[in-house]
Amino acid sequence: VEVFRLALRAVKLWARAKGLYSNVLGLLGGVNCAILIAFVCQRYPNAAASTIVGRFFRIFDSWDWPNPVLIAPPAVASFVSPEAAPPKPQAPAYMAWNPRLNPRDRAHLAPIVTPAHPTMNSSYNVGEPQLRAIRDELKLGVETTRRVERLASEAFQPDPAAETAEPDDRQQSLAEAWRGLFAPSDFFVRHRHYVQVDVSASDDDALRRWFAWCESRLRGLVVALDTPGFVRARPYATPIERRDPNGDRKTRSFFVALSFEGHVQHIDLTPCVRDFSARVNAWEHRSQDMDLELKHAPQSELPDWVHASQHYPPTGPKRHPFGDDAAVP
Repeated sequence: VEVFRLALRAVKLWARAKGLYSNVLGLLGGVNCAILIAFVCQRYPNAAASTIVGRFFRIFDSWDWPNPVLIAPPAVASFVSPEAAPPKPQAPAYMAWNPRLNPRDRAHLAPIVTPAHPTMNSSYNVGEPQLRAIRDELKLGVETTRRVERLASEAFQPDPAAETAEPDDRQQSLAEAWRGLFAPSDFFVRHRHYVQVDVSASDDDALRRWFAWCESRLRGLVVALDTPGFVRARPYATPIERRDPNGDRKTRSFFVALSFEGHVQHIDLTPCVRDFSARVNAWEHRSQDMDLELKHAPQSELPDWVHASQHYPPTGPKRHPFGDDAAVP
């Protein structure tokens, strides 16, 4: 249990640092991470937490989606033939996740299935841009953990015939490699164009309610902006909060990066923005002090507060969870 908890803590910290931690936006949430780590722990029951984290990246970087991730066999009731006799009338129950019977379940891109009956896909809202963002970060995670392996091998099993650095230097390099895994994402320097979504209100309570509503609709904007063959959209799950200079309003800003294919000279994304704005502003509980603003933000014109916000998530430790000398055997 302790290995599971420590590995889960590390993966959550990694997801937050890379802007991937948000089930609402169709990225990785707490339940998703817990199931994925449990899946790895089942396959390496005697491994250390650092090993589990390394295997997490290797397994899911090469995972053949949409094959589901299952940590328990699906309940037999989930696969009852449609020709079977109907059950006796009972209290309404949720339909278990079953792509054989439910066409909607077959459309899921990255099923991460809960173990208890009725089984559910905890990642039903993952879209193409979200899955692509997760895969990109997993690939970078594989590179980092492989480097950790190599440095750990040199640090703890040095080759006497090889000319290597001093032990303290090897330990420092290993610690820096681990810190790199949990370092902030380069999201705001990797792309040239962004859509900035500013959600503001006059007080904390109004902002909390307005922000929750806008966030619940933002996934649809990301999917709409992502146009195969023309535009790739990449959401950043961690909003940036700031207060206006005069101190009377608070604003939380989301960013969605846009990458254009080489042949694209001009593309009009205004319909996507207008549709999103209309859906959000139609909220029946919206008050006059709740505002929403969307604008194009080139990388060269990003505000200073964007780059100043890039630090380790405040809810996580500033050192990586395994200690500076942890290895991935």
